[in-house]
Amino acid sequence: MNKKIAIFSESSFYGKVSRNNTNLRTDLSWLVALDAIHVPFNYNGELNFDFDLGIVIIPKDFNKYINSKYNIHNIKRFCKKVAIMQEGPHIYFQDYLFKNQLLYFKELLAADFLFCHNEYDRKYYVGLTNKPTYILPSLMIDDNVKKYKKNIKTNKVIVGGNFTSWYSGLDSFIIATEFETNIEIVSMGRKSKGEEDYIKQYKKLFNYNVTHLPYFNWDNWMEILSYFKYAVHLMRTFAAGTFSLNTAYFGIPTIGYNNLDTQILLHPHTSVDLGDLETARIIAVKLQRDKYFYKECSNIAIENYNKYYAESIFKQQFNKIIDSIYE
Repeated sequence: MNKKIAIFSESSFYGKVSRNNTNLRTDLSWLVALDAIHVPFNYNGELNFDFDLGIVIIPKDFNKYINSKYNIHNIKRFCKKVAIMQEGPHIYFQDYLFKNQLLYFKELLAADFLFCHNEYDRKYYVGLTNKPTYILPSLMIDDNVKKYKKNIKTNKVIVGGNFTSWYSGLDSFIIATEFETNIEIVSMGRKSKGEEDYIKQYKKLFNYNVTHLPYFNWDNWMEILSYFKYAVHLMRTFAAGTFSLNTAYFGIPTIGYNNLDTQILLHPHTSVDLGDLETARIIAVKLQRDKYFYKECSNIAIENYNKYYAESIFKQQFNKIIDSIYE
């Protein structure tokens, strides 16, 4: 594939991304792997060249997109093909005002094809739009973080979300108590006010240390993550699944829901059906007590990461999709 690609999103920068960037979350990793140019919706410059493909990531704040001169209808003037990439859970747009729900649906129909996060999402979008829909897998450019693989894991568990319905943090937290060890919790944008204070107030209820991590850029996050032995992320809001991807890279068995491709493909023995906390609890106990089961889950995570999510695999899959579209 030798295609000129532009990705349009709400991020504020224009241009390409270096492999040495210290915050290569999935959207930036896509830019690196595809050698794509990023164009922000608020870009005031003029694009005086054509692209073979434009990928539009419609932000959760729909108004940032629909009022932009780089919405799908405008960029069709200089992109031979245009795809819309899912942002967040596929039902997010249904919280918009009804007028904007219809406008969002109209944008989906205007695209040549769609990209999404998971097979779970692909079925939804095909049913909704009857358009060709392909999975654009989550991706890590690991140049800066390979060195953390040598870090020695300590006997502690990371909870991958806060105490809101978005993350289902309480569910993950309760299952994490089965490991009978120190628990650390990430701090995300939807973190509840007073969450840390309430955890300290009820510390005696759980009989172990519970701490919150600050928000890190991606490189620092990967270094911190590399030291954990267990992970739990029973988040019911299904999207990119980067937490399960990151933990698999370090061979950290992770309990999560099987609606996420990164979870079911990389952690098959520790994935459960939506809401099945009973099985999640059983798995947590087994991971803690059965060292052979733990080792098997750890090895499978690393093996399947290389099999399904290595950068070379991502490029092969993407090229196959593009070749089928342009044939």
